[in-house]
Amino acid sequence: MSDTYTNNMFHYFMKPEYWDIEEHDIDAPALIEYIIDIDTDGVPRYITDGEIVPSRGIFVLDVDDNLYMASRKEVHHSDFMNGLSVRCAGEYGLNRAKSLAKLSNKSGHYKPSVECLEDVISAIRENGYEGAIKVVYY
Repeated sequence: MSDTYTNNMFHYFMKPEYWDIEEHDIDAPALIEYIIDIDTDGVPRYITDGEIVPSRGIFVLDVDDNLYMASRKEVHHSDFMNGLSVRCAGEYGLNRAKSLAKLSNKSGHYKPSVECLEDVISAIRENGYEGAIKVVYY
């Protein structure tokens, strides 16, 4: 198998033979302090301290369906996973109630497809949030 996975929809993924490994053996771990959980009201909170994420920022969905969020001033998309492959990346926005209200696939590093946002929505819905989320495609 080639070292490059060329399926256009998933061009930013790692090679398929690495998808099912149980642990990633990397020197620099992912920035776990930015992993979030979304409650049934759609409020994203960091799993480490329970704080609500900034009102606007960037996100990454990793290959294990962990969702990372932070202000663009703090990190870049590639920082979350230290440059490793992701399922999706983009920008997010919260509404006045601090619920997730907007997602986009805007990422200059990963250049994700439009379809990857469906994976992000699915991960959010699995947490029980059924509210409206505006999706913007780039």
